Amino acid sequence: MKKLDGKALYKKVRDHLLKQGEKSLLPGFDGACAYRSEEGLKCAAGCLIADKHYRKTFETNVACTALVWKAIVASGVKDTDANMDLVMGLQGIHDDVPPSRWRSALNSFAKEFFA
Repeated sequence: MKKLDGKALYKKVRDHLLKQGEKSLLPGFDGACAYRSEEGLKCAAGCLIADKHYRKTFETNVACTALVWKAIVASGVKDTDANMDLVMGLQGIHDDVPPSRWRSALNSFAKEFFA
């Protein structure tokens, strides 16, 4: 299996977020984002984690923690510092930018990241 890297990784997350069009949130955590919501939504990092590698214990942990990153890599993302930086940047967009501004934020992020 070819591991996702760089622009292919970015495209997978971008396409997921723009299709979903809303944040994946944890109930009872005052707007905290979830890898997987009760409604089946997924965040930027959550969409990279295969069902067989997802654990509820990931929630409230950032994507760069060993626990979560191991699942992301096992799900098909190439294990590089650049990919971790990319996932963390995309996660920041999901968490901190209103969905109505995701397209613009994602485009700006990609121009800067891949420059």
